[in-house]
Amino acid sequence: MPLHYACEKGFVNVTNVLLDFGANLFSHDFELNTPMELAFTLQRTRKYDEMSTSLIAVLDKSESTIEQN
Repeated sequence: MPLHYACEKGFVNVTNVLLDFGANLFSHDFELNTPMELAFTLQRTRKYDEMSTSLIAVLDKSESTIEQN
């Protein structure tokens, strides 16, 4: 679960690469957490704003793709 790990640790660039290559933002780990939920654990760190902006951009992109189809 590389995406889960990258989100949890605040590795924004790694997260972006994994998402660009099709990693599933809605997959669950063995504790039933999604990558986005793990990213929210960063709230007390400086990486939170950068990570949340990145994840929201992916969601917006996928939403616009759905609307076009």
